[in-house]
Amino acid sequence: MKYLQKISEKVQQFEAEVFEKLTEKIAVYPKRTVKICLMIVLLCSLGWLRFSQEDDPQKFLTPQDSRAVRDRAFIEDRFEDPPSQSHVMLNRRNDGDNILKKEALLEVFDLHERIELIDSRKASEGYDSRTCAQVYWRTPDELPCRRESILAFWDYNRTSLQLDTDILETINTKNNMHIDCCSSSQILNIDSIASKIHYDSHGRIISVGALLSTYYLKQDLHSKTRQDPVVYRLEKDFDRTLRRQRNLKYFEKAKPLTAGGINENVDAAFAFDERIVMLAFISISTYAYFALASRQRQRHRGMLGLQALGCVALAIASGWGLCFFFGVELSPLGTVAAFLVLGIGLDDAFVIIGGIDEDSFPYEVNEILLDNTQNLDDAIDRVAARLVVNALKLAGPSILTTTTTDACAFFAGSYTRIPAISNFCTFAAVSVLADFFLQVTLFVALFVFDTRKKLRMALDERNKNQNISNLNIISQQVQESSIYKPTTWYGLVYAKYLLSIPGIFFVLTTTIVITTLGIIGSMHVTMDFRYNWFYVYGVGSNYVPKNDHFLRKRFKSLSSGEESAAYYGLYTKDADYFLQADAMQNLIYQFSALKFVDPASLQANWYSAHQQWLIDTSQTIPSDSQTYLISIKQFLASDDGRAYNKKIFFDPNSGQISATEINTRWLQPKDARQSIHWMRAARRRAKDAAPQLRPIVFAPPFVWIEGLAIITNETIRSLAIATSVVIFVLITLLGDLALAALVGSMVVSICLCVYGSIYWYGDHLNFISGFFIIISVGLATDAPAHIAHTYIHAPTNTARDRVVFALDTLGSSVFRGAFSTLLGTLVIGFAKTYVFQTFFWYLTSIMVLSMWFGLAVAPCSLALIGPYLYSTKISQEVSSKSKAVLTTADSSEDDTDTVVYDTAYTRTDEENDIEE
Repeated sequence: MKYLQKISEKVQQFEAEVFEKLTEKIAVYPKRTVKICLMIVLLCSLGWLRFSQEDDPQKFLTPQDSRAVRDRAFIEDRFEDPPSQSHVMLNRRNDGDNILKKEALLEVFDLHERIELIDSRKASEGYDSRTCAQVYWRTPDELPCRRESILAFWDYNRTSLQLDTDILETINTKNNMHIDCCSSSQILNIDSIASKIHYDSHGRIISVGALLSTYYLKQDLHSKTRQDPVVYRLEKDFDRTLRRQRNLKYFEKAKPLTAGGINENVDAAFAFDERIVMLAFISISTYAYFALASRQRQRHRGMLGLQALGCVALAIASGWGLCFFFGVELSPLGTVAAFLVLGIGLDDAFVIIGGIDEDSFPYEVNEILLDNTQNLDDAIDRVAARLVVNALKLAGPSILTTTTTDACAFFAGSYTRIPAISNFCTFAAVSVLADFFLQVTLFVALFVFDTRKKLRMALDERNKNQNISNLNIISQQVQESSIYKPTTWYGLVYAKYLLSIPGIFFVLTTTIVITTLGIIGSMHVTMDFRYNWFYVYGVGSNYVPKNDHFLRKRFKSLSSGEESAAYYGLYTKDADYFLQADAMQNLIYQFSALKFVDPASLQANWYSAHQQWLIDTSQTIPSDSQTYLISIKQFLASDDGRAYNKKIFFDPNSGQISATEINTRWLQPKDARQSIHWMRAARRRAKDAAPQLRPIVFAPPFVWIEGLAIITNETIRSLAIATSVVIFVLITLLGDLALAALVGSMVVSICLCVYGSIYWYGDHLNFISGFFIIISVGLATDAPAHIAHTYIHAPTNTARDRVVFALDTLGSSVFRGAFSTLLGTLVIGFAKTYVFQTFFWYLTSIMVLSMWFGLAVAPCSLALIGPYLYSTKISQEVSSKSKAVLTTADSSEDDTDTVVYDTAYTRTDEENDIEE
């Protein structure tokens, strides 16, 4: 321990010397410092010329080195993109009505015909055969559009429906039968296209209450936006057309739901939230002014608060410029990084400002008036320089400690595989370091100007007091300065009640309850992520959340959004399919045996269709690999095989089969954990069944599922690394294992409580919530570290007196810094999207817990078990507060703690001459 203390003492002495020399230079040349800092900021900001932003959630929220991403790249190079789905839901107008009657179904047919008339501006695309996705099994004439509807029972033929004399008999007869029309599956099942189904005692369908029709459009997704502009326009017309249908007799208003409408709703919600974030920045700026404002001219530092805000803004600009220069991409979560750095920067500025006590200005005027060696302006500059140097010697090591822990925690978090979290932590870490540099240079220079201004105000006030013969009062105040009471509310009132026996009991009991709730919540956290969480009411396409809720409630086997696709692809790579015929058959058989796979969906596959074609057309059975390849090509050119043309990919150079695709239909998983289990089970089954074919099981949801599969391990790993690094830094800078362990335990407790709050908020662990858990380490360190650092350097002996000194010195600054972030976070509570609602809940929890542990738990813990640490000579020479030796005197008349100076101020003969 002594060896560690010696190392820490050397580090602290070095810090004090560096801050002293640096501040002395800045205080002498503040204008030059401002110019140099602005030039550095300008150079760093040139990195904005390489600005790059990633807006695709699949790229910034999911690991790009995952197996699903590699599989997607392989598939997109060889096969067409999955079709887009456009849903329309029809609910019966009156409860109890049976819509399985001819008149109601003809009304459905009217809507179907209106949908097929929808086209693009050039009439080259539409919901009919021009743009629709086609079925993938043999048809004698042409390939019909892929769609699902109650009308499939009559082959989408109005005449067949009109001539049908018994609707219910037709439905009961054809239900669950193999058809050769245009459903997305060859099995026609009313359960997938209707809800509120009622059966009679014999199990026959007698009525339904709601219908679902789904239309599939082929699309060519843009590599950057992941959208097809043609399909997007058609989907918008689809929504608009159906929402205008208000004269339906048997149904309520049609309920459309398309990817285009969903994207418009989500984009509008984020646009709304961006305005809320701007309002949050404005609120922080306003607070930065009024937190330092005062009716007394000498205490009014509102403009200095705005200057501190400007320094943080310049730090963000320069830090982000450096990140852009080195190729780091910005994601939509970058706004959160700017928000957090703004709060951290203001916290540092408030700590620096708190290093000067405005009450000492009248006494500093005496020194200015007694300085006969310089003119008045030079004397003011010299005193201002001394005050700022002492302030930074006191605050510099403290903000260096928190900056180091913050930066290390963020850098540790940047080693996650989730790009959005990694890039965010990089932006935050670099910006925090840039902010520290500008705080101790640019802001100190501005602080010097402000201090000079305040000294001139104090001098003017002194002259006014002389004019009214009030110097005796000032003289009396100077003589009474040998007995000093804590100057702030935190040292006078807050410390008194906090460190009382009831106060300590309340704090420790409440902390135990909070920590227990965090532990309980952590044990019940579940993992999940759904795209429909991003749908919101009150913005563009505000019908989306309501219609999506109806779809999920009435048609539970289906849902909207990429993460809930019901169709998954089974792919194979290049192989000799003649020699691997048994492996291919075994793959199809084994995969169809999976309990979550619909075996009927594998019946329409290219391999089985080719085998059947050979039998039906009496073709010669291939005898070798070459004749088998020729037979495959002949099959694809026939009427029976042309539906599978896009299911087999031939190598353009060798002409051999390079990849194949089989569509499979899965049941809907209950949650993310089941999705992960099914994905892994399907991959294992395919690999074990036919390793020679190197099979791939893929669907767009797998990109998200792979991210969810690692989010728990990534969160725990990042937390462990960040916490370990923070504790190591604290040990090095504080020089005391016990104190570092105490602060580290508070950081762990805050992170644990925030993690447990996922359960209490009714949320789930995913990319967004895990993001805030990872960054909680850096934010949780500031307040406890500030108090601990001031405690260890307090010029007193007892633990209680050190705590009073720490609260009196930095209590106000710590509260102001944390509250500035908390205030902006409360404004974000009005946001609508899941991302910023999550931001509001978790960041509020982090800041409230940080203030609680920093301003309540840390002081009480230090008062009870705080080690009696040594104090350096440097810390005793810092400011008017640290020149005193703190002793607690419990007076019988009142319980107010007082501070007694061992070096009482005595008036000199020169001061007496001035007064005379």
